[in-house]
Amino acid sequence: MHDMSLSVITPVKFPSIYMDNVYTIVEMCKGFHVQSIVVLDTTLMSSDLESDLIKLMNLGAKVVIGDYKSPGKARNAGIREAEGIWITFWDADDRPFAERYLKSIEQSDIDTTLIFGSYEVHQSNRDKSKSIAATTRVSGLAMNPGLWRFIFRRELLNDVSFADLSLGEDQVFLAHLFSKHPKWKLNEQVLYSYSVGHEGQLTSTARSRRAEDQFKAMTLIGEIVLRNEPDCFYCENILAMGWKLSLGCLRNLGLRGNIEGLSFWKSRSILFRNLLNMGFRRNIRFLRALR
Repeated sequence: MHDMSLSVITPVKFPSIYMDNVYTIVEMCKGFHVQSIVVLDTTLMSSDLESDLIKLMNLGAKVVIGDYKSPGKARNAGIREAEGIWITFWDADDRPFAERYLKSIEQSDIDTTLIFGSYEVHQSNRDKSKSIAATTRVSGLAMNPGLWRFIFRRELLNDVSFADLSLGEDQVFLAHLFSKHPKWKLNEQVLYSYSVGHEGQLTSTARSRRAEDQFKAMTLIGEIVLRNEPDCFYCENILAMGWKLSLGCLRNLGLRGNIEGLSFWKSRSILFRNLLNMGFRRNIRFLRALR
């Protein structure tokens, strides 16, 4: 395997909290001849941060600094710096297994454009872990997309970028890619350990902002389907992610947000029919009753 076969993009929102783990990620990338791109989402320079920058660069990382205010926009900045044939996205607070990513690439076919594997969820506050298997089942992929367990051939990302959302940007990004009919490679091995239950986690956004962005993401996913008309397999996965976001509106906005979400889907009959065919009849009857 030649150098720069893989570029790893890691956005960092809270350098003071996660920098030690970022060092570990960068050192691991250096050991496997992987390009490490660290995107610092901050404009608050300090002597400590300057010291961190020097250490990161000495370890071989490409460092990008900007006021992005969202992991999606930070990842977009990282994509522009990527030199690898393949690209993946890791979080600053998790534990990936770089050698397994590289092995997945080695074992892929020449026309493969998207690889995804299993991952485990580690609860930091309880020191417990559970595995989430790689699956092409609609329910599994939609409920647990896990962006960091995907490996993308770089040309697949042409003309695709992350939306400026605090929540749901991963689903919208994947929906765009699914609409391009990528050639899949599934790896059942655990590629990544995702940490939850710790201070400063990116997903711990205010409820009102979460609900607003969930609704925006749901709308964008519906537009992707209408614009691209992907084949049945990808259409089901895209729609399922949109439906998951709609149910998120129910949790975060209450009745009003859910009715708005249902109205959006119902106004597009093809989407609503597909939802019915995907086994969501019980949920839809329940939501209809709420109206």
